[in-house]
Amino acid sequence: MKNCALCSILKSEEKRIILTTTPSFVCVNKEPLSKSHIMLLPQRHVCKLDELSAEEAQDLLTTIHTFSAHLQEKFNTQGALTILNHGKHKTQEHLHFHLLATDGNLRDVMSPYLKAPYRKELTLEELEKLASAIKDGLLN
Repeated sequence: MKNCALCSILKSEEKRIILTTTPSFVCVNKEPLSKSHIMLLPQRHVCKLDELSAEEAQDLLTTIHTFSAHLQEKFNTQGALTILNHGKHKTQEHLHFHLLATDGNLRDVMSPYLKAPYRKELTLEELEKLASAIKDGLLN
């Protein structure tokens, strides 16, 4: 895409790039949440997951796996978070994954933001009802 800020990284912001493979690339986030905050993107302008080729999807997952381990070692953390924004809350059209090394987990990050209890185990009946509601219309 001609005016895509993320596509332009390959052409005009090469100093941000950490790794380039044939189908994808990894770069430092322009507005990092931590020193370990990187982005993984397909080189081709893709907006949705289902637009990825099998090669692009495999390469991105392999690269996420590789960099997750590398960032944990480099930043001395016990884990990493991989995040993909979907829908109206995404800030860029170009599909990209965020990866951050962290000792926090998804609950640490999201429960305060969502104003959700840190831990609240649902009953089996509640879980079945939730699963049913999510499945409804899934394959139609």
